[in-house]
Amino acid sequence: PRMVPDEFTFATAISVCEKVGRVDDALELMYEMRVRSTLAPNLVVYNACISACEKARGGAELDKALRLLQEMGSLSDATSYNATISTAEKAEAPDTCLELLECMRDAGLRADAYTYSGAMSAVDEAGRWSSAIALFARIKKETGAHSHARTFPKPLAQRGRRMHWVSVTMGPLRESSFL
Repeated sequence: PRMVPDEFTFATAISVCEKVGRVDDALELMYEMRVRSTLAPNLVVYNACISACEKARGGAELDKALRLLQEMGSLSDATSYNATISTAEKAEAPDTCLELLECMRDAGLRADAYTYSGAMSAVDEAGRWSSAIALFARIKKETGAHSHARTFPKPLAQRGRRMHWVSVTMGPLRESSFL
């Protein structure tokens, strides 16, 4: 008898493509799932495809990740947005990261430490340290910062010989300066 792939089979094959950096193969499998079977891509399949885009060097597959996120519509979750924001960060597209953060909020999804980390890194790398500091303040306001065990030491600006660092830790938001 001939094996008929189900959602799990497709998701597994797409996940393998993601792990080995084969974006086009992952997307082709999703296309096959849609066209040649009666199955519709689910959250796991979409997220695996977006993660495959994220793994591409230098954010080269940002457009594909954005299309997938848009196609998902209400199916998207924080993982979908986090992987897309990470792809935008690698593509050096800080405005896209910030737009995705707003879209995530508009969709009623809660940003987490990974979401903010990607967005902050993108704006910081673009030299927009004041935007990165504003995102830190937003973390404290929206998430309470106490719920995150992850710490984000990040150089946000260099002024002369002073390096400013901001860290979100299990405690309150703090800014300290090191010479």
